[in-house]
Amino acid sequence: VRLAREHPRLSVGLHVNFTNEAQRLIDLNDEDACRRELKNQFRLFTDLMGCRPAHLDSHQHVHRHEMRGPLFEELADSEGLPLRDRPPIVFKGGFYAQWEYGVSDPSKVSLEALERILHEELTEGIYELCCHPGYFDPTFEAVYHLDREHELQTLTDPALPAFLESEGIRLISYADLPAAMSTLRDE
Repeated sequence: VRLAREHPRLSVGLHVNFTNEAQRLIDLNDEDACRRELKNQFRLFTDLMGCRPAHLDSHQHVHRHEMRGPLFEELADSEGLPLRDRPPIVFKGGFYAQWEYGVSDPSKVSLEALERILHEELTEGIYELCCHPGYFDPTFEAVYHLDREHELQTLTDPALPAFLESEGIRLISYADLPAAMSTLRDE
């Protein structure tokens, strides 16, 4: 929250969390419980941040479920927010170091792996690249932990900007989305 306030152009979304890996924090089959928790997390975000989120998504993609999806769509529509997996944005996963639970493979989040994804798997349009960068904290336990630093190293690699330019890829935030959509319509 402090960093976001220090960097007002930072586009911070609400990553709704109904799960903690295999543990369920609420009953995922209880529509009323999901609706309440979604609204509670949205309210907590706005109270802490002093603004609305730039977009909505969810931990472990719980918003993709046929019952929960409409709840997320309702909130996104009422607040005028983009929601992961809804056009015009194409969600792009694949940049992840653990394709087997708990087994780290840093080569999956190397610069070479990212360049391959960007070169071979993107076409025209607007993409959201899923990533989990962060710093290792020995006081925090998580399955996907040290891998966050591997991702961060790749995403901040000095060679990446030149590669993006050579591919014609322009990085934007959700705050830039309306202008990017307008540009796409004009092309």
